Amino acid sequence: MTLTLVFHECPDPVKQAILAEARRILAPGGTLLLSDTPQDDLHDYRGFYEPYKEQWLVFDPVAAVARAGFSSIATRAVAPPLWSVVATRPEPAAR
Repeated sequence: MTLTLVFHECPDPVKQAILAEARRILAPGGTLLLSDTPQDDLHDYRGFYEPYKEQWLVFDPVAAVARAGFSSIATRAVAPPLWSVVATRPEPAAR
């Protein structure tokens, strides 16, 4: 599943809800690729209104993905200057 250029448009609770839903619908072992604009890219942005800019400036994508229950979290240079985080939905525990 790929989520690109979405999170800077969302408040923090919506970001976590999106990640929770991504984890729910991904098959065990499925991969999440989260990619967005660098946080400091919006710091001096004078274009369109960015209502969640202040939340975006302090957003930690790796921590957010971990809180959502993903594993094998890594950062990647997939499409610079965008940052990318790749993670896996864990397999269910063996019984």
